[in-house]
Amino acid sequence: MTAGKGRRQAAILELVQSKPVRTQQELAAELAARGLPATQATISRDISDLHLVRTPDGYRPNGLARAVFAEHVKEMTVVQFLAVIKTDDTIIVVLRAKSAADDLRRMLLG
Repeated sequence: MTAGKGRRQAAILELVQSKPVRTQQELAAELAARGLPATQATISRDISDLHLVRTPDGYRPNGLARAVFAEHVKEMTVVQFLAVIKTDDTIIVVLRAKSAADDLRRMLLG
């Protein structure tokens, strides 16, 4: 990905998450105002690359990450400083502090 493409796509994501953008023409105008001019064809490809969907409120991320997460995660428990995520064959433990991770490692390894 080129630097220009990366900046443009980051701007597109910021725009669609911060305000309603209902058409590619609106998106082109917003990008041009930010010094990132793009053709309709380029914007169309960016929308596809970013997996944006058109809703009544404008373009939005389609929630693919949430859908994949929901499909594979069987259980998730969060307790103060610890999150445990269980899938079919994997358990992921996420700790907020390194000291908690060190304590858990010592406890598990004996």
